[in-house]
Amino acid sequence: MQGTVIPATTHPAALLAEMEDGRFVAGETAVAKDRHGVRRLFISPPDAQATPAAMEAISSADLIVLGP
Repeated sequence: MQGTVIPATTHPAALLAEMEDGRFVAGETAVAKDRHGVRRLFISPPDAQATPAAMEAISSADLIVLGP
């Protein structure tokens, strides 16, 4: 399988998670290391703009893999 990694945004943004125990965890590494279940994921700021390249890639993709 071949793929391309495309930045989602050119502006500073952080991954945040609300955990099943009600805590909030910030950062990809911290979320991945936390042993409590993730209730929801979101980015901050919530109005971060996607790059045109990311939008085009999503629109034309056969498969999308999300990961750190």
